[in-house]
Amino acid sequence: MRGAVDWGNFFVSEYRFAGKPIIDAYRMSGRLEFSGCVFCKNAAEEFERLKKVTDKEKFETIDMVVFSYPAFLSDGEERLWLIDLLFSDYAGKGKDISDVREYIVDRFYAHNKDIVRRVIPKIENTEMVLRYCLKR
Repeated sequence: MRGAVDWGNFFVSEYRFAGKPIIDAYRMSGRLEFSGCVFCKNAAEEFERLKKVTDKEKFETIDMVVFSYPAFLSDGEERLWLIDLLFSDYAGKGKDISDVREYIVDRFYAHNKDIVRRVIPKIENTEMVLRYCLKR
């Protein structure tokens, strides 16, 4: 998965939707040089605000799923909030990823993605993110 989450007002009508948060999330997802999901600026600010005003116990699970990381972007690096992609599949299930690179490549192939030369840096960057997720 590669994408972004934003926060703000948007318009929905039947199957159409529009608004600045949708555009910003779309643009951010295009900047990602790894497979993952990040919070855009407004979503990160709202997340930080909620962390300050919400009971800490309610945020324990969220802290296991969301973490700050220097994200690899097409125009450099930026410390962003990322969603742990392994959490839903592996949390509490005792599963192990013994070969992270093989896991990533298998996921690419499972989604009918070819691994061409320009994709290799994205695989390497994704590997670094997933290794961090596994160490958390």
